Order: sequence, then structure tokens, then C-alpha cells
Amino acid sequence: MCREHDLRGAAVHAEQLHITLVILGEYWGVPPDLLAAATSAASQISQSAFKVRFDYVQTFRNKSRTTGNYPVVLCGDEGLIGLETLHQDLTGRLRNLGFKGISASLTPHVTMLYEPEPVPSHAVAAVEWTVHEFVLLRRHINQYLPYSILGQWPLQKVS
Repeated sequence: MCREHDLRGAAVHAEQLHITLVILGEYWGVPPDLLAAATSAASQISQSAFKVRFDYVQTFRNKSRTTGNYPVVLCGDEGLIGLETLHQDLTGRLRNLGFKGISASLTPHVTMLYEPEPVPSHAVAAVEWTVHEFVLLRRHINQYLPYSILGQWPLQKVS
């Protein structure tokens, strides 16, 4: 894709590729009550493992606060229903525990790189896998460190 579209932007490191389901806020440390509530909500999820399928690339219109460039993201349509279901279940449980300001909408995507100029939306060879678990990650603000895994929950095996 980079050769085809002459992209030279900064690629996201493999260990930082992820799909965000919910943003709980930005904190310099992890508030213990937030961690306890997020862990409680996540441990109540009873969804089965599911397949995801990403099949096109687009640029988000808002520039990154970190890089000042446009995020180039891998997206999909019908192949992301499982992610949307997981998001709805998780956000509902978080709201029941008192979380406020959690977005009801989700645009499942994987940010791959950052470009100074927008990239036209286009189809790509499908990327798909089975999601067997989800994790709670801590992003270290302005420290350029790998994410820390604060919790990890398996999804139910498909019978």
C-alpha cells in the first residue's frame, strides 16, 4: 500500500497496533477506582469469540494531536459486527457502574501510519482473524513507551 500510494509517513510500531473499543480517559497514573470498575465490567462480558474483517483504507479527517499528521486506518463494514457488539456490551456495563462520557458510537479501525496529506479511501486485500480475547491497555502519555496490559479477558470458545 505504501509503494502503491507513495506513502512515507511514520508507521505505527507492530506492538502498538490495536483496536480501541472504549476510551476511559487520559491519566498520568491509573486511578484505582477506575481500574476496579473497568475490571468489573470487563469480567462480566460473556461474548463468544468472533471473526473480524478489514477490507479498505481511509484517512481520518482529524489530525493526530501527537504527530500533527492524518491517521491512515484500516477499516471494514460487515466484518466488524462482533467488535460493535462487544463495544455495546462493554459500554453498557461501564455506564451501569457510573462511567460518564463514554461514546455510544464506534468506528472500528486499526491505525497503521500517519501521513502529512489525506489518502483517498480505497479497497485493500482483506485482513481477517478471530478475536479470542480483549485487553485493558494503559497508554503512557507523552512517554513513547509500549502500552501496558492492565487486564486481559478471554471470550468464550465457539462450539
